[in-house]
Amino acid sequence: MLNRTSSLRFSFFAALTLSLAFNSLPCFTSSASYAAGAKQATKNLSASDMPKSDYRLNENVLPSRYDLSFTPDIEKAKYSGREIIDIDVRSSCTTITLNAIDLTINKAVLVSKDPGHANTNSSVSSDALLGGLTLKSELDKKLERVTLSSKTNIPPGRYQLQLDFDGILNDKLVGFYKSSYKDKQGKTRHIATTQMEPTDARRMFPCFDEPAMKAKFKIQTIIPSHLTAISNGAVEQEQKNDGGMKVVTFAETPRMSTYLVALCVGEFRSTEEIVVDGVKIRVWSLERDPALGNYARDYAGKVVRYQNSYFRIPYPWGKLDLIAIPDFQAGAMENPGAITFREALLVLDEKNAALDVKQSCVSVIAHEMAHQWFGDLVTMAWWDDIWLNEAFATWMANKTVNNVAPEWNVMSQFFANRQGSMRTDSLHSTRSIQSPVVAPSDALQMFDDITYTKGASILKMLEVFLGDNVFQSGVVSYLKAHSFGNAATADLWAALQAASGKPVQNMMRTWCNQPGYPLMTIRESKAGQNQVSQQRFFLDGQKPGAQLWMVPFAMRKLKDAVSVDQYGRETVKPDLVQVINSATQALKAPASDRGFIANSGGYGFYRTIYPAGNQKKILSNLNLLSAGERLGLIGDQFSLAVAGAVPVESYLTTLKAFKHEQDAGVWDIIVSQLGYLDLFVDKSSKAAYAAFVRELLNEEYQKLGWEEKANEPVSMRLVRNSIIGMLGTVGEDKAVIEKSRRLFDEYLKNPKSVSADLMDAVTTIVAYNGGSAEFEQMKTLFKTAATPEVELRNLYALTVYRQPALMSNVYNMILTKEIRTQDSPRILGAFFSNPEARHSTWSFIKSHYPDLKKIYSQQVLGRMAGLPSAFTTQEMYNDVQSFFAQHRIPEGESDKNRMLEKLRVAVRFNQKSGQSLNNWLKKNQG
Repeated sequence: MLNRTSSLRFSFFAALTLSLAFNSLPCFTSSASYAAGAKQATKNLSASDMPKSDYRLNENVLPSRYDLSFTPDIEKAKYSGREIIDIDVRSSCTTITLNAIDLTINKAVLVSKDPGHANTNSSVSSDALLGGLTLKSELDKKLERVTLSSKTNIPPGRYQLQLDFDGILNDKLVGFYKSSYKDKQGKTRHIATTQMEPTDARRMFPCFDEPAMKAKFKIQTIIPSHLTAISNGAVEQEQKNDGGMKVVTFAETPRMSTYLVALCVGEFRSTEEIVVDGVKIRVWSLERDPALGNYARDYAGKVVRYQNSYFRIPYPWGKLDLIAIPDFQAGAMENPGAITFREALLVLDEKNAALDVKQSCVSVIAHEMAHQWFGDLVTMAWWDDIWLNEAFATWMANKTVNNVAPEWNVMSQFFANRQGSMRTDSLHSTRSIQSPVVAPSDALQMFDDITYTKGASILKMLEVFLGDNVFQSGVVSYLKAHSFGNAATADLWAALQAASGKPVQNMMRTWCNQPGYPLMTIRESKAGQNQVSQQRFFLDGQKPGAQLWMVPFAMRKLKDAVSVDQYGRETVKPDLVQVINSATQALKAPASDRGFIANSGGYGFYRTIYPAGNQKKILSNLNLLSAGERLGLIGDQFSLAVAGAVPVESYLTTLKAFKHEQDAGVWDIIVSQLGYLDLFVDKSSKAAYAAFVRELLNEEYQKLGWEEKANEPVSMRLVRNSIIGMLGTVGEDKAVIEKSRRLFDEYLKNPKSVSADLMDAVTTIVAYNGGSAEFEQMKTLFKTAATPEVELRNLYALTVYRQPALMSNVYNMILTKEIRTQDSPRILGAFFSNPEARHSTWSFIKSHYPDLKKIYSQQVLGRMAGLPSAFTTQEMYNDVQSFFAQHRIPEGESDKNRMLEKLRVAVRFNQKSGQSLNNWLKKNQG
């Protein structure tokens, strides 16, 4: 399931400050990005509430097949269900326990499928076993279970468990739920759809809802004849019953976990089908023109072909349906054969969509497609290994896009995303990649940037260390050995170690089983020899304890060693790779008059401090660094400045050396760093800070201009958007502001007259410098948008206005649900990125918290606990801490703790460096 990794840009200014409040929002990712969503569910369990045996199912009873039938009444938000589960009872018992929540069990019958039971000595009669034994059901809401009891003993053997039940189509976007949208006439219409991961299949039907309890699924639904149903299997049969309803029966699935079951019912329409490598591919949507799914469909074909080749296992699920859902809390979900998406990530106007929207679409498809093998075909045994599913899909998405769309040159954007996870991992409140999951609420908190982006980053680091072909060979061996089964992290490391002959298991244990990452400090001894030491890096500057990693330390001479292909993709080969596994170690640094780079290619998940002389050489030769190396350098310097390891003045001087930068990922990070610094600039220094921003960006702005140049790299479109957006907001460039206003007026007259790649920046600049008239225009554009891209662009622009009355207007849209439930938490997050709106947004949340609790599930509220991290004073820290002490949200403990630590970091930085920052600005830009 997609959470934060791939993204859709929504508002330049909002993303700029959001990402640099150290990724304060769990629902957002890298700079200028709108993360596709977060896994949500409504859970009651807390790890501290009960021991493991109280809620993990007993493995004495195991399922092998489900035969499911659902009859939804979408308008009344309810459904009835029937199921037959083939089970194996391994030893005698009197109870069978399954997972279930918010269901009414009407009937439970156990029927033997074992002929031997006719001659059993069991106290249960053979007639009862073979003809059906009625069981008593007892629901436990807290433990989310139903226990089925027999008065007499049930002997070992094969049975069918037959259940009739009723459920609700909830409004929490979990389990089997009701979603709404408006048709072209403005009438509200509804669909029924599913979102099961991690533990919400139990809301749809009684089941053995643990990932290791795989089974086959035969699904049927009974619906009105004008509706369409889509599920994991292909439609096997459609026929009308006596009541005039349509009975849709789907082909039986291969073995899979319950969290992957999918069923969507509504007035869906599809693109024309294409067939790639024997796989039938379609994109389904609702009121949108079906042709808006052609772009996603065609790229899905390219992804299937590439991943078939990489995994060396044919796509295992038969057909492939990609389904756009109007209300969807996650970004996308990897249900085998029936992947569900937010509309904005699947439906787009190919001719008029912005580049970053297209990239998000393909990246998300690649992520979810990777899961069809890594996660669906081979599944983790328990949720403590969910990181491997999501990290691998994130890594594989980047690799796939880099191959199916090489002209996009997405690698530097991968590096840019990594900076956010490194910031999170610099906190005391971070966690290890592989962390214990005791209760379902623990599983929910695993879907964060540590799981996705840090996990993907260490996989990339390992791939570079082992070599691409060796890494691929190990992955293929792992998948073939565990197909349609379950595996653990150790199984993958064992396969990679066998393929490479290198100590993968020991190395990766240091990266997966402990939190944080190392700061590598290089020192020159008097004899001219180099030494490197490692210690855990903390953003608050505190000294770490004894914690060590096995670091694949890749170094190269600073020379013309970066090769670039026809698409601008870089290849960097180190001169030397040395595994650093002790606190201090001799370093065989490559000798060069120009100096050396200690993180060759930028693939290492660590930060570096160089000797002063080497640092100076690097800054004098930035043109000899790859984009990943430059991005790592400026990321290191910024974080070291925040931690107090280097003076903020030194960082600002370093930043000036990047005025000639041309890489989109590097600019994303620079722009987001500028946004974070803006939090600490006092009013008397605002003009000086704006002048600093203009000085830093102006040279590249003059080169780029407003129009795409012939033969320029595709990524320059993203650079142009970032630079113009920054100049027209924080940079206060009057010419850029006026140009943006003219372009916006032209857009209102003819939307196709302005490049879509500029409209993100243009819309944000107009909003940032606008008033009520522009607000109403954008609100109308939001409501009447023909595509999700236009809808989201204008929705998020509403959070950029700086007038209190306009902010209140949007707050009211949240309370009245004029803004979708899936989007409104992110709107509040975007408001926190607006310096003029932070305090009013916090006041809104506090005063309307009872209303928000009615709108959102506990898990959404838990995610919102991570929002208010853009404050910089002790007073605000105390206020936020006090509020969450009074309003505890168990599902949001990790997000809250990280948010409070980010606030402490900001307060500390403000106290220690805020005055130095403002003095430097006045001195150098006054």
